[in-house]
Amino acid sequence: YQCSMRVSILEVYNDKLFDLQNKRSPCKVRWGGEEQGVVIEPIVKNKVGNVDEVQSALEKAYTSRSVAGTDCNAHSSRSHCILTVYVDATNNATGQTISAKLHLIDLAGSERVKNSAVEGDRLKEATHINTSLTHLKTVIQGLANKSSFVAYRNSTLTSILQDSLGV
Repeated sequence: YQCSMRVSILEVYNDKLFDLQNKRSPCKVRWGGEEQGVVIEPIVKNKVGNVDEVQSALEKAYTSRSVAGTDCNAHSSRSHCILTVYVDATNNATGQTISAKLHLIDLAGSERVKNSAVEGDRLKEATHINTSLTHLKTVIQGLANKSSFVAYRNSTLTSILQDSLGV
């Protein structure tokens, strides 16, 4: 097999999607059907060859990530960050290619608004963080209970994860 790896680094901030490898440019997520799965456009997928290159890409991307102080945390992430590793493996004998992806997610922590004493923009961020975490919980519960309908599209975070959690 001949393998290649690429990474994307995205931020979900206030339920909006941004590409941290492309100057925090806005992206859109949509369902491309069974054949395509989740489609995110536009998106930068940088080729990487080792762990150091992934670490370097993360460090660079994190300089654009949304952070702010609250009464509970002086350097609080105000978003979810998604590092996705895309792997393409081609069988040298048959020419068949297999593709896969792995999401590594740094979820922003839920906030008790009363304890963190947030107002204004920080309050809006806390509300979006808590809401998206609730939607993620609802999707996971729906999958665990084998529900006939799972509400992936209720948040950007769960929309991105639809073809990784289930369809």
